[in-house]
Amino acid sequence: MELEFSGKDIILKDKELNSLDKKVIKLVNLIDFEYVIISGYVAILFGRSRATEDVDMFIRVGKEEFYAFYDRISKNNFYIINAENKEEGYEFLKEGIALRIAENGEFIPNFELKLPKREIDRLTMKNKIKVKFSNFEINTSEIELQIAFKLFLGSEKDYLDSKHLYNTFENYLDKKKLYQYIKLLGVNMNVAERILRLKPGEFNG
Repeated sequence: MELEFSGKDIILKDKELNSLDKKVIKLVNLIDFEYVIISGYVAILFGRSRATEDVDMFIRVGKEEFYAFYDRISKNNFYIINAENKEEGYEFLKEGIALRIAENGEFIPNFELKLPKREIDRLTMKNKIKVKFSNFEINTSEIELQIAFKLFLGSEKDYLDSKHLYNTFENYLDKKKLYQYIKLLGVNMNVAERILRLKPGEFNG
């Protein structure tokens, strides 16, 4: 998979779409409000070979926009797993409850949609990037923040995701920005250096 860059945009050339990619494109094509895809799918999108049960995203949406979105997904073979109707779904979002969306007859994989609540969530939305492939584009978290966030989450799976992204983008990363995000999230610098296999002190701000 070949990478090209156009400003902050990342262009994936010759990417072979898997079934999850196709589901993501199908749902994103129904979204007409602000969103950003985060977490595990970002690593998968850039070639990490692993399964996932969900695709996480932050959204910013008003009531009428959400109602229209609910109607669109209902007409396009999707349903909300944990809400009975559009009114309940929107109330859940406002209460900080993530909505899970899947294709009819399926439960996994599903899409987990939530409103940004914390400052880091809002920063993720503000600094999102576009990834372009197959005559389509999606919004994802910027790579430096995604690496730092995966280090912050701290499971073995998250560490491997962060390492994969670091290896894939090593020659293109803004190392100073990555260092700042790692500090912002309170990740132990020794842990970051060990997981990313950096020389001790390589992150010096």
